[in-house]
Amino acid sequence: MNVLLVMDDSARESTMRQIFGKSANLIIRVASARALNVALADHKFHVAICDARLSSDNVYTLATRLRLAQIPGTIMLSAHASREERLLCLSIGIDHCLCEPLDTVELGALVRNLYDRACRALPPALSSTIGTPSSRELAHNSWTLDVRGWVLRAPNNQTAQLSMAENLVLGQLFEHAGEVVSREHLTGLLSKHQVRVYSRNLDAMISRLRRKARQLDEQHPLMIRSARNVGYVFTGNGAILNHDMDTTSPGMKQRAGAR
Repeated sequence: MNVLLVMDDSARESTMRQIFGKSANLIIRVASARALNVALADHKFHVAICDARLSSDNVYTLATRLRLAQIPGTIMLSAHASREERLLCLSIGIDHCLCEPLDTVELGALVRNLYDRACRALPPALSSTIGTPSSRELAHNSWTLDVRGWVLRAPNNQTAQLSMAENLVLGQLFEHAGEVVSREHLTGLLSKHQVRVYSRNLDAMISRLRRKARQLDEQHPLMIRSARNVGYVFTGNGAILNHDMDTTSPGMKQRAGAR
């Protein structure tokens, strides 16, 4: 779990580290808009905890910035938030608004729930217990998708960080390799996770994934092919770090010739 702290209080950061302990792989604190932008560009975060008193920007601006970064869970901390202010936070996408004095047990429980929800946002087969592929699997599967970390690993072992939308789409294509996954299914899946994507945006996303793959490994292309007027099909070798469940649903995929 990666946690972003938007606050200028180093003592509070120490408290947060004690709360999360070893359950957090990464905890980064930022205290300015510039540092926030750098952190969001360099890392993927599962949960953001923000001090409403930190920035001169209003809460709405901060919430919008975090939502655009596709952070699944956000918690706002406020010293004296009124009922109206708390409702405002909730209405603009903040998941929880906590008032001081801070209950560390409650905060820890909220963060764990938000992280679990972020994992459940993945397709069922991708959100269950993630394991490490065996050497035999990797020998037969050139590209590897870490669906919990949103990381694509190339055959040459180079990696690229994916967005939530890219992770969901590529997860579906890997899960149903060799079969056409329809545009309707992909856009519907993204809409369920509050990512608004239209057909043209989906084409751009696929192009972006191909470009990322080329930058990682020019010798082994990421074989995502277009199925005319239907969807996309992954025809290469790929592995997801989980193989326990089958998410195939009737009518989800349409078979068609790929070009």
